[in-house]
Amino acid sequence: MGFRVIYHAQVCPECGSRDVSTQDVPTGDGITETAYVCDNCHLAWPMACISDLDGPS
Repeated sequence: MGFRVIYHAQVCPECGSRDVSTQDVPTGDGITETAYVCDNCHLAWPMACISDLDGPS
């Protein structure tokens, strides 16, 4: 089984701002993850996602 990491752009998907920082953000289940946070509209999104390489085509 293989995995790949897909990194997200440092551009806010909500407002398009490039004024982005990183912060530790609670995920809601007692775990925190480092995420991008827009300094303009305060939206947070993951820095990357993991994908299963053996998934369906």
